[in-house]
Order: sequence, then C-alpha cells, then structure tokens
Amino acid sequence: MLDRLTDPLLRTFGSLDALPPGWQEALDAMRDSLASTEQERESLIRGLERSTTELRELLVEVDALRRARATAESTNLVRGEILATVSRAMRSPTDAILGLSGLLRAGALLPTQRSYVDAVHGAADALLAILNDVSDFSRLEAGTLPLEPIPFDLRVMLEDTALGLDAPVQAKGLTLRFSWRPDALRRVLGDPGRIRQIITALVLDASMRTEKGEIVVEVGRGPRRDGVGTVALVVEDTGSQVPGDLMHSLFEPFNRGDAYPTRNSGLPLAISRQLARLMGGDLSAEAMPAGGMRFTAILPLPAAEPDVAPETRNVAQAAMSPREVLIVEADPDARAAWGAIAEAAGYHASGIAGRDGVLERLQQQLDEGRGVAMVIFSDHDADGYDALGRTILTELAGDRPALVMLPAVGHPGDVRRLRQAGFLGYLVKPVSLTDLREVLEAILRTPAAERHTVFLTRHSLAEARVDAARDSELAELSFETVRSSGA
Repeated sequence: MLDRLTDPLLRTFGSLDALPPGWQEALDAMRDSLASTEQERESLIRGLERSTTELRELLVEVDALRRARATAESTNLVRGEILATVSRAMRSPTDAILGLSGLLRAGALLPTQRSYVDAVHGAADALLAILNDVSDFSRLEAGTLPLEPIPFDLRVMLEDTALGLDAPVQAKGLTLRFSWRPDALRRVLGDPGRIRQIITALVLDASMRTEKGEIVVEVGRGPRRDGVGTVALVVEDTGSQVPGDLMHSLFEPFNRGDAYPTRNSGLPLAISRQLARLMGGDLSAEAMPAGGMRFTAILPLPAAEPDVAPETRNVAQAAMSPREVLIVEADPDARAAWGAIAEAAGYHASGIAGRDGVLERLQQQLDEGRGVAMVIFSDHDADGYDALGRTILTELAGDRPALVMLPAVGHPGDVRRLRQAGFLGYLVKPVSLTDLREVLEAILRTPAAERHTVFLTRHSLAEARVDAARDSELAELSFETVRSSGA
C-alpha cells in the first residue's frame, strides 16, 4: 500500500529525500503506522489460529460428551427395561407363592409347619415389596409411571393404611398415632394408592430409626398452590436423627450411607419424593430440635364432589350352588393360586393361559350347560381388555359373566375405560387374599340386575369395611382428632 503511495512521489520529485520536510514526516508516520498494523494483523492471525485450534478441541470434547450422554441414556434405558422385565417376570411366581402360602396359613397346621409357612409368606412378601420398588423406580426414571386420580375419602384411606402399618410398628414396641386436623379435606381427587405408598414408606422408614417412643402421622390442610388446595402429611418420630452431612443423600436411590443402622436399597424414600413431585407437590425432611426427624409431604389434592359408592354389603346372599369362574393367567402357579381363592369364596374355578381363546371357551362352557359366572383377567396391564370385555358382554349368548381385571401395572384411564366396558372389579397387583375374596363374594351375592351399579376397587372395599365397622374396634383404633388450638 505504501509503494502505491510513494510511486507518484518518486516520479515527481525523483527521490523521497527531495520531499518537503512536512511531507517526509507524514510519510515516516505512515510507515510506522503500517508497521504497527502489520504486527497487529500477525498477532490477530496467530490468535485466530489458536482460537480455531481451541474451538476444534472443544468441538471434539462436545462430540465426545454427546456420545457419552447418548451411551449413558441408552444404558439407563436398557437398565430400566431390564429392571422392568425382571420385576414383571418375577411378580407372577411371587404372587402365586403369596396366594398359596396365604391359603395354607388359613388352614390347620402344626406349630412347626405354621412357622415354616409364615417364613415363606414373609419372605415372598418382602420380595414382592422389592419388586414393586424396582418396578416403580425404573418407570419413574423412564417417565412412564402413571397416576390414576379418582375421588376418594382421604381419612378412610388413611385408616386402612393405619391398620396395615400397626402390626409391624407394634412388633418393635413402638406406638403409631394418626392425628387428623379439623381443617383437613375428607373427599379429594388424587391417586390413593400412590399416597398410601408415600405414607407407608415414611412410617416404615421412621420405624427403622426408632428404638422406642412413637411415630405420629398428622394430616392437615397445606398451603394453596396455583389455586389448588393441598394436603400436608407430616410424619414425626422419636428415633435417631440423620446426620447433617448425610441429609443431602437421604432421598438419593441406592445411597443411604450410614444414616440408618439397618441399611436397605434406599429406594422407598427416593420413590416417595419422586411420587410427590409427580403429583405436583414435594417431600422434605428435617431434624427436630428435641430429637427425631420430621418428614413433610405437601400434595395438591383438590376437593372432590361427594359420590355414593355402590352398596353391596347388605344385599341378601343369593341361594345358589357354586358357580363357574374362569381364570385367565399365563403362569400356571398364579392361575392355581387365584383358582384356590375363588373356590374358597364359593366358586368352581377353571383356567386358561391367554385371552385369545376366552370368547370361544365361554361359549363352549355355555353350550355344555356350565355357564361362567365370572372371568378374572390377570395380566401385565389392562390395555385392550376394554374392547375384549365389550365383545364378551355383547356377543356371548346367555347370561353375561362378571368381569374382573387384575393388572400388574395400572395406567391413567384404566378405571374409566374398564367401567364403561362393563367390568365390575379392578385390583392392581399385589392383590391381597382378603381383597380378592371380598370382590368375589360381593359379586356372588349381588343380583345380576343390580351389577351395573357395582365397580369394586381396593379403595371402595376399604371404604366399605370402614363404613361397616364405624362404631366398632376399627373406629377406635384409627384416629384421634386434633383440636383446632393446634395440639
């Protein structure tokens, strides 16, 4: 550039030395400026080369991180699928062990035999609890765990939960006390099974840390969130406190450290917090100044309109001979367990491995003069059974059988779809012997003309039991009412 400027000067003056002094100074200043600019240019080029190199290295690292993330996500997905598959595969034989051992426990046994059967039943029950935790955790990780919001009586559900938790807590010499605050909502809209799961996890967790004293579950109204009422479930204990440096890992799965003298997988608390957050709430823990721990679950549960549950308890027992029940279950041991429970409830049970041949089997038995009173479908989930139920109830000639669904996994909308399809019962596994027998007996004693009013679930059975025993030992066992003064 400087050469293009000096060429005309050389042609005019012959030499740059002949330039006027002012022009010479301006030319020297231009030379210095151009030299400085050239140095800056070279410096910028070197900086650009370094930045380009660093950018390439960063892109390589980002690509490696992306591949690592994809691998981790794929690994988590595979792990979740493996956990879900294993839990599903082990659930059927575990259900069969529980059902058959439960029937054995109800019979006449020698003391030694009873201790063996009780041990088998307890081990199967513990195994089923682990399978349930693993299944729930894998589905929470994958974002596929469903909620089934239905109207239910919160206090009745908690009373039923209290009855189930009273025995293991008393076995440790502890006192379990439920307190119901006057401002608490009674009938709410939510998933009672998952709320029961949270309370059970918190109470059993407290019992592990508590050697003497009591565990208190307080139920009251929580703060409103986005215009929706909430329920505050508070569980306090007099046990050992979780050290402050371990509090951050309390809700982490598979990471319990030394927070508990008796370690376990650490899944129940982790699942409980994720369930609370899935419902739009949260679960927190804190050490109380006087000792012990306090867990607080805030759950958005809007008030539900009161409805009348189908009444089946007072229907007169129909004078009838044992009726046929068809068990649809792929696992032969589980099929035998369900069949034994059905026969104990007054039915004659037979089985079939899959649902594909159900309609033909029902028509065959009807043609043979052995009409089927009930069909129990036991499967992984209820998908597609609403269509099958409609087909059975519309195409089958003769008396229509009662349909009951026992899925291993519940999905939102199952209750509505199955009820509209004509099903009379829906019990998500694990199904207790008592619940299944009550469903069988309730349907058996309900006249066919009134069955359209019946839809039996675990929660409707619990509410029916509480209503029937409101003035008896059940009502005395369950709750004390906390005065509005805040006692």
